[in-house]
Amino acid sequence: MHQLRERLHRATEQFDESKLPPRFSDTRDRMRQLLDQLEADGVREETLIAVLINEVLPRLLARHGLLGTGAILRRLAEGLDPNPPPGMPQQ
Repeated sequence: MHQLRERLHRATEQFDESKLPPRFSDTRDRMRQLLDQLEADGVREETLIAVLINEVLPRLLARHGLLGTGAILRRLAEGLDPNPPPGMPQQ
């Protein structure tokens, strides 16, 4: 899981800054620091995931509507590696 996370982190660091929303890199870095701190404080990964989903879904729905949010999630899913590393659950 951590290898996939690191690979995805490296990929986002290669994005063209001019095509990203304002303050993307700073906000991403601050979010990563906060998540690392919460993990270091003993907050379990499933709790972090549940909270993040709970925060992001209403924002996505408010901004893009149901169909737009579905399209975004579909594009994200299509971009994931179809051959996850050993030990990673596959649906």
